[in-house]
Amino acid sequence: MYNVGSRLREIRKQKNITLEELGEKLGKTKGYISKWENGQRPINLTNLQSIAEALEVDIKDFFSNSGTVQNPYTLKDDDWAFVVKELQEKGYTPAEVYFKIAQEQIEKDKKKDN
Repeated sequence: MYNVGSRLREIRKQKNITLEELGEKLGKTKGYISKWENGQRPINLTNLQSIAEALEVDIKDFFSNSGTVQNPYTLKDDDWAFVVKELQEKGYTPAEVYFKIAQEQIEKDKKKDN
């Protein structure tokens, strides 16, 4: 099953960053980071943005699998629902969120093709 925590682990390992190193960058303990990765603790958008900056990746990379953005309507977990809920609290509609992600992916694909 796809989830943000396992994607976090995958990206962290690809970057050859230890739990301790990431924890130092974020001001969190190794155990705290591990609970995120294992899905034992939810990751809010503020923390996810900080993680993305620490790992030098785009936040949407946590919602993709091997560089391919998945259709948010087909995910089997609560990751998208969690993100949409947080964005709705900030005034965005789910349609705006999905549209923005789709636009960004299209632009990314265009750059690859050129």
